[in-house]
Amino acid sequence: MARRKTKTASEMFPLVAEFKRSGMTQQAFSKKKQIAYGMFLYWLKKYNDTQKPKSPRKTAHFTEVKVAAARPERMIIIKYGSGTEVHIPV
Repeated sequence: MARRKTKTASEMFPLVAEFKRSGMTQQAFSKKKQIAYGMFLYWLKKYNDTQKPKSPRKTAHFTEVKVAAARPERMIIIKYGSGTEVHIPV
């Protein structure tokens, strides 16, 4: 009977855990277990990703800015080629 090449997490995670306890290099371990090195790296990354704590999603926060009264006689004017002008009181 032909051996199935695709692996599942339930098959590979115990091997990855064994590797972590073994003290062997990734290449030596994958060779010993007759697992393609690239496949072993794939499952090692998957395993490591499951071990990381989930970080909460970051949400945007806005901070209120209060602008002191500006003197209208002093302005910085930025003029764009499209005709748009930005007036910044200083």
